[in-house]
Amino acid sequence: MANPNPRTDQLPKQQPRWRHLPTRAIRVPEILLGDIERYASNSHFENKRR
Repeated sequence: MANPNPRTDQLPKQQPRWRHLPTRAIRVPEILLGDIERYASNSHFENKRR
């Protein structure tokens, strides 16, 4: 049975592994989604090659 009142003060604070901040979520029309993803994956590949 799970503990209904767990103590969390003794637990270590966890840091996220995500280090590329800041980010922004945007809404785009679905018709453009494929082009945007293709552009993003190609530019990511170009940045890795440098």
